[in-house]
Amino acid sequence: MNALQSSNSFLIDAVIFDLDGTLVDSVGDIANAVNFALQQLGLSTVSQEHVRGWIGAGLPMLCQRAAKHSGIADRWADIEQHAQRFDNISHNLARIGGDGFDDKSTRFKF
Repeated sequence: MNALQSSNSFLIDAVIFDLDGTLVDSVGDIANAVNFALQQLGLSTVSQEHVRGWIGAGLPMLCQRAAKHSGIADRWADIEQHAQRFDNISHNLARIGGDGFDDKSTRFKF
């Protein structure tokens, strides 16, 4: 049995994971981005540990948590109107995945 086979002799067809938090500790960069945005809005910055607690469920949720913490949750609707799927994302992911790529597997957190 090789490394790609389980004890039941099934071959692994794919391994799926996302980069952030799985292979890369990106909380420092995310905290810098959140703090930059807060500064641009004239708000106080927060610690990296605050931001670490806000990460999960995608970018809009992160921003919503930062807005709530900063007392501007009522302005969230004005802020959260820019995140959208890139036009060519399905095509580009299909090129990576090859034949049989299932676009339903490309789930976005926003």
